[in-house]
Amino acid sequence: IATRASESEEAYKYLQNQSLMILEGVERILKKDS
Repeated sequence: IATRASESEEAYKYLQNQSLMILEGVERILKKDS
């Protein structure tokens, strides 16, 4: 169970980092357009 919990925690952190990178990319694109 402990390994399962740590795995899901790692996956959650990974998804958080991915979404942050996507948001940064979108902001850069929007800044270029304006």
